Amino acid sequence: MQNGIGLSFINGLHEELIYARFQGIVLHVNRQGPTYQITGSVEVIQADNQLLTTDRWQVLFCQQDMTSTDPSLQESHVSVPALKLEMNWTPLEHYDAFDCFRLKMCDLSVQLDETLLWKIVQFVQKTEAAESMKPNALLQPPNTELDKLDRVQARRCYFGTFDLE
Repeated sequence: MQNGIGLSFINGLHEELIYARFQGIVLHVNRQGPTYQITGSVEVIQADNQLLTTDRWQVLFCQQDMTSTDPSLQESHVSVPALKLEMNWTPLEHYDAFDCFRLKMCDLSVQLDETLLWKIVQFVQKTEAAESMKPNALLQPPNTELDKLDRVQARRCYFGTFDLE
């Protein structure tokens, strides 16, 4: 998807907070038996502040970088995507097994505006996601019995190789 995908984040007051654009999306999925091999990349990631009363419009920006500063290599247009994902995933009965999980991102530029940040905090507080972040929920011991997991709330993942860069 060379033109990409755009997402708008809108709060309960029907106010657009952020517009995010993901351009140059490539995704390959291969299934071999129960195992999925997935590779994907995104050339450009950009999120813009949509509030009219703020000073800064750009919230997040990540664009593909050149792999070298050598001018002779730059002419060949060798570049790395803004985001690259590689994984080998096998879903099993009680957990997900990842033989390999690699997520690589180029340098990010993040600029948070105080007004936007406050509106995001208010938005999260009004959703059920805020319930899981309350102190009494965080103090509960984790459920370690695989047969008695609440499938709606939890799924265990185990990794052979886990790289975040």
